[in-house]
Amino acid sequence: MLAALQGTPAGATLAANPILSKGARVQGPAPPAHAEAASVSAAIKAATVRFVAKAPEEVRRDAVAHVVSQGGDPGNNMLVLSQSTMQFGKYRGQTFQWLLTNDMGYAVSLVTSHQREREGDSSMSPYMANKDALTSYACAFPDVASAVGDRRAQDVARLRSSQPGQEDLRLVAFGVHKDLTWRDLYEATDKEKRGYVKWLRRQTPRTGTQMEALQKYILRRDQESRSPASSQVGSSQAVPTQLAPSRPASPRPGTSQPSPTPARSPVASSRHLRLRTPKVVPRAPSAQGRC
Repeated sequence: MLAALQGTPAGATLAANPILSKGARVQGPAPPAHAEAASVSAAIKAATVRFVAKAPEEVRRDAVAHVVSQGGDPGNNMLVLSQSTMQFGKYRGQTFQWLLTNDMGYAVSLVTSHQREREGDSSMSPYMANKDALTSYACAFPDVASAVGDRRAQDVARLRSSQPGQEDLRLVAFGVHKDLTWRDLYEATDKEKRGYVKWLRRQTPRTGTQMEALQKYILRRDQESRSPASSQVGSSQAVPTQLAPSRPASPRPGTSQPSPTPARSPVASSRHLRLRTPKVVPRAPSAQGRC
């Protein structure tokens, strides 16, 4: 990938490119010809120099001049882009090549942020043009393009999971299962993913990390999966049977006074409760065939 970062076309050798054939210079933070850019960048960070963004035509002209001075091919667009200088951010004055070689994570963040900007902004200010050029250069490399795609997917998942009740949709965002949602990982049935979840339960992650957040989710799901069983046990306890209201006694023949209702003994009451249960136990028929 180092050769690609320098702008070498696919299949070309180092010797075919005069800039790359010099070897040791590509390893340092800045080639000697860009020592001035490095000092300017340091001065900007120290707030001793006010940085004014160059027009895109001037940035490209300077990059072409540098490529020619090193014996490179000015017609190689990737090579020219690699020597274009940053016009924004904390690395202003450094080349695109330097950025991808020295701080890939920052480059991925810049490209991802710029892609979101471009979804609602079509302006062509010097800053936006410089970001366009950086995006074009960086995304030409599969590793960078893949990292940018992962970062955008994480941002979308984070936005969705921030909605009430949508925490399950948050991406793992680290490790071998970084592209899975929390729910998909927790509910997976294959042995490898189940083992990974078991391993996460035993970890002691640093406070505020993504692993800590995922571990809390796993433990909460574990607790919720045990809750229905306990509630089911509580609901299986016997519920007292309500007695049906007693009907008034019918009057005795030849009188308007109702017959006195005999008091029920505890044995009779318990027999009454047993008869009201839904379970029916068949009785043996009597010898006379009566019920």
